[in-house]
Amino acid sequence: MRKYNGYRRGTPTQEREKLPAGGYVLKILDAEEIEYSWGSALKISFDIAEGERKDFFRLDYIGQQEPKKWRGTRSLTIPADDAEDGKKDYFANQMACIEASNPGFVFDFDEKTLKGKMVGAVFGEKEYEINGNHGFFVTCRGFRTADAIREGRFKIPQPLMLEKKNAGTPDGFFLANDVDDSDLPF
Repeated sequence: MRKYNGYRRGTPTQEREKLPAGGYVLKILDAEEIEYSWGSALKISFDIAEGERKDFFRLDYIGQQEPKKWRGTRSLTIPADDAEDGKKDYFANQMACIEASNPGFVFDFDEKTLKGKMVGAVFGEKEYEINGNHGFFVTCRGFRTADAIREGRFKIPQPLMLEKKNAGTPDGFFLANDVDDSDLPF
């Protein structure tokens, strides 16, 4: 076998530990506003601060091969001035969870003041399909108060499933025996 140009010794592939779906108390490590063509988002970086999964994202980062990626993040869309009330309420409710978890703290739209704050969060599974690979990963699905998590006052969210395209056969048609025709007029 010919040795190809640029070969270097590799490192053995290791399975990453998967964070179980559930509730966790987090410490916010950083927060920054990210501008997009459609608007802005608040990117919050965090790690688990309490319990048996403490420092989960730090340990995950240390164990990664290059290029490394910090996986403990959540992005919240910052509502535009003309956004519907539901979007504004959702953002305000997520900030209220941080405020309630940190007595005396009031969010004043300076994202840097979020650093070091505690908050609870629920994590749930999300389905993915990338380049023919299919599976689930666990992601932050919403903030709660830290006390709600500590006291077990939360529900683990149902997995977010991919939207199924062209259900039925590969060309999008259904087989005749898959259709209930008992209510057809003929």
